[in-house]
Amino acid sequence: MNYKRVIGNSQVREDNKIKVLNYIRINNAVSRTDIFKHTNISKPTVTRIIEQLLKEGLVIETGISSGESELGRKSVYIQINPSAHYCIGINISKNAIRASLIDLSMNIIRKKTTSIKHIKEVDEFKEIVLNSINELLNETENIDINKILGIGIGVPGNVDYLKGIIIAFASKPNVVHVNLKDYIEERLNLEVFIDNNAKTRALGEYWYGYGTGYKNLIYVVCSEGIGSGIIAEGNILRGKNNVTGEFGHMSINANGKKCSCGRYGCVEAYCSLDAIENMAKAALKQGRKSQLLGLAQGDIDAIDYKLICEGARGGDLLCNERLEEAACFLSTGLANTIGIINPELIILSGELFDESDYFYDLVKEYTIGKLSNIAAQGIMFVNRKVKDNLYEIGAATLVYKSFFQD
Repeated sequence: MNYKRVIGNSQVREDNKIKVLNYIRINNAVSRTDIFKHTNISKPTVTRIIEQLLKEGLVIETGISSGESELGRKSVYIQINPSAHYCIGINISKNAIRASLIDLSMNIIRKKTTSIKHIKEVDEFKEIVLNSINELLNETENIDINKILGIGIGVPGNVDYLKGIIIAFASKPNVVHVNLKDYIEERLNLEVFIDNNAKTRALGEYWYGYGTGYKNLIYVVCSEGIGSGIIAEGNILRGKNNVTGEFGHMSINANGKKCSCGRYGCVEAYCSLDAIENMAKAALKQGRKSQLLGLAQGDIDAIDYKLICEGARGGDLLCNERLEEAACFLSTGLANTIGIINPELIILSGELFDESDYFYDLVKEYTIGKLSNIAAQGIMFVNRKVKDNLYEIGAATLVYKSFFQD
């Protein structure tokens, strides 16, 4: 017996199965004929694979198409069975853990939000993440836990993706070197995937969001800090230390402001929430006139980005200057990154864009103005709003990417 041939044939069958399953996932509802035409897999093989997937409960037949086939019979649609499996997607930010139970079609079944505003130590952080997962599971009694494939977690900061270790949590200086993957896996017996949250969101966009159909994109998140995730030719770029594309700490002014990282002139030193707020407060303390004081009822310390955006909408000069300066520095870092990556799509997200469409328009305009004609040709920009729930879905994509072997 030729064992190499047996093993080879087995691998081909598995590869064909994965290819068919992913075609169904990407195209939602398709006929057997669609699958045959677009996968270059023979009709008998497609038929056999579909029967196997139906038996395993991974796909379902969903009725008939509106048109008729060449033989006058109506085609039956095949699509992913949403309830075949589930996973937990978790987005962790500066102040909150948002955990969602998500089905195989990326529908959010249940959500749980837990505050971590006052969390400062590693053990306390690990415990509250575990508790948030357990509480979510306890609220989903009608879901068979054996159908849960794993847990995906997106975290702001530096993450060792392969080991599942949070090396440094942005904005929480004491939460460092957290082996969260092993901690949760040992207690829940579920596989855990952890990555930087800008990368999980980029992956979520590529699989299920604005990035569907694109091969090259940059996802940017602007909130407490500046993060980004890059998809190049369908693959997420990581680099040696998983920090590829983190242009928030790109120095664009060697003699500029000191950044939280200790260096000078970083993009983030001018464009983070704190940076914009602190520069506005400093101007007021130096005697600058602005309607901000009235909006904050005379309390300079109460001034935040939301009030700055409100002042800008009211025509306040100081507020508009702060947004324009931040957009100028952010667009410089973004344009430099675009010049290297040459993407088709730019997705801008985070609190800076959630609060102000004007800021989004400024960044888009300034960025395009700094690109070469070739780099700017055909490039698309979109504004991802936080309310769209893609943050947890992006984290869940880590799990489903492994399951679908894509």
